[in-house]
Amino acid sequence: MFDLTDRVVVVTGSRGLLGRPICVALAEAGAKVWAIDLNEPESVPDDAPMNPYQDAADVRSIDQLGGQLDMLKTLWGTPHGLITLAGLDAKPGPNDSDPWRDWQAIIDVNLTGTANACRVFGQSMAAVGRGSIVTVGSAYASHAPDQRLYDGGFTKPAAYSASKGGVLALTRYLAAYWASSGVRVNCLSPGGIGSE
Repeated sequence: MFDLTDRVVVVTGSRGLLGRPICVALAEAGAKVWAIDLNEPESVPDDAPMNPYQDAADVRSIDQLGGQLDMLKTLWGTPHGLITLAGLDAKPGPNDSDPWRDWQAIIDVNLTGTANACRVFGQSMAAVGRGSIVTVGSAYASHAPDQRLYDGGFTKPAAYSASKGGVLALTRYLAAYWASSGVRVNCLSPGGIGSE
């Protein structure tokens, strides 16, 4: 595997479907994980493979993320990495449902929340001349969902694809913008992910 001993990594959306196993993998590789989620943190059992710092913060709020950065720098210093997993995906609806539903809420979390986290933590890393950011997009950033592939059919909200396309564009922009500051920025764009 790889060694992240004493590297400080911030993970937004740390209690989600991808967030939990990613936090565990980072901790097992030796990283100090600063786990942020909108939901209140739950207690971590003593025998858990990780014991990250956990706190509740809303990625839609620059002030809340700035507060997280201040606490993080006091306890562990400037982060080495950021993984932006906080996201909102409206439940699929039947084919006759409104594809525009939940537009603002999805854009606010998926795109603006990612931009806010990159702004707060990325600027801090750029100021010290190093860092790595991984944003999380989606296959739907570049390909429209084919509703015919799913039993019973559904309509994926338009905002999900639009928000993830924005994350991909933002990632490309920041990769070029922070390249000379030693901060790498990449986007992981997975396809469908099962919850079992």
